[in-house]
Amino acid sequence: MIASDVTLTVDGAVFGGWTDVAAERSIEAVAGGFSLGMTERWPGQAAPRPVPPGSRCTLSWAGQAVITGWVRAVEISETAHDVSMRVTGQDAAADLVDCAAAVGAGEWHGLRLDEIVQEIARPFGIDVAVETDVGAPFPVWRVREGERAWEAIERAARQRAVLVISDGDGGIVITRAGAAAGTPPSLADGEGGVILTQSQTTDTADRYSLYIAKGQRRGTDDEPPEMAAHAKAQISDPAVRRYRPMVLLAEDMADGISLQQRVAWEARIAAARSRRFHVSVQGWTDERGRLWQPNRRVHVRMLSRFRAVNEVLLIVRVRWRLDDGGAVSDIEMAMPEAYDVAGAMPSSEPGW
Repeated sequence: MIASDVTLTVDGAVFGGWTDVAAERSIEAVAGGFSLGMTERWPGQAAPRPVPPGSRCTLSWAGQAVITGWVRAVEISETAHDVSMRVTGQDAAADLVDCAAAVGAGEWHGLRLDEIVQEIARPFGIDVAVETDVGAPFPVWRVREGERAWEAIERAARQRAVLVISDGDGGIVITRAGAAAGTPPSLADGEGGVILTQSQTTDTADRYSLYIAKGQRRGTDDEPPEMAAHAKAQISDPAVRRYRPMVLLAEDMADGISLQQRVAWEARIAAARSRRFHVSVQGWTDERGRLWQPNRRVHVRMLSRFRAVNEVLLIVRVRWRLDDGGAVSDIEMAMPEAYDVAGAMPSSEPGW
C-alpha cells in the first residue's frame, strides 16, 4: 500500500489500499481516464469491499478533483496468498465521445455555440461552463444522422475556433488557450528546481505551407450569388519552406469570419503539434498547492544544452502517477499562441 493523498470515491464510499495510480487529461481529448491497483480490502478489515463497474466516481488528490465520471472496468486477480483489483475509470464526458447525439430533435435555429453544446450535453447530465466569447449564433445547426455527441460538439466548436475540454469535475468548459487568469506557476530544473527529466520534440509531418478553407455562406441582395457560394479564406505558414497545400471544406454554413477563424485555427493546431516540451516533476501540484492542469500557463526555465527555455508555455496534457517511487506529474506543453486564433503565426525558426 502507498500512503498518499489520492482517494477514489465511488457512490459515496471512499476506497484505499493503493498499489499504484495513473490518470491523464488533455486539452486535445475531452475525456480523461484513470487506472489504479488496489487491495481487495482496507488494511485491518475482514470484509472485502468490491468496486461496482458503472458506478459514479471521483479520483481526487488532497481534495482536488482529478477526474470525475464512471468506473469503467474492474479486474480481480487471485493467487494462493492474496487478492488484488485493478480499477479503470473515465471522465463523464466519455459518454459524449461514445454515444449518439440528439436521439430525437437534432436541428436548432439561431442558437449560440454554448446553447447548442448544452442541448447536446443535457441528456447525459453533463454541465457546460463558458469561459470565452462564443461568437455569433448559428443560423441553422443540424446534428448529422448517426453522429456521435462529441463529433457534433467538436464540429461546432471548430466553426467558432474554441476549445471544449473537461473540467475534471464531471462537466465540460468552452474556453480558449490559457484562459485562466493570474500569475503562471513556475517550473525549473537545476538546483532548487522540481523538474526531474526534460525533453523537446519537433515534428513537422502535419504542418503545411498553405491552408485554404472553402465553404458557403448566406448571400446578400448587394452581391452576386457566386460570391456566397464560393466563399474562401487562406493563411500561409512561413515555417514550412516547401510547397505543401491543405484544403479544408467548411462543415456547415460559414461566413467570411468563421472561414478565416477555421483556417487560422487549423494552422495553429498544426504548429502546436509540431513542437512540444515534456517534463516530469515531483508531486501532483505546483508551488501553491494547486493540481497541475491542462490549459494552464506555466513559466518554464530549462537550461538544456541543446536549446534553453525561459518562457511561458501552455500545458497541453498531464499524466499523474503514483507508485513506489512516489508521486510524479508528466507534463506536456506547447507554445500558447499556437492555440490562439488572434495574433500572428509562431515565428519561423531553423529546425522547426
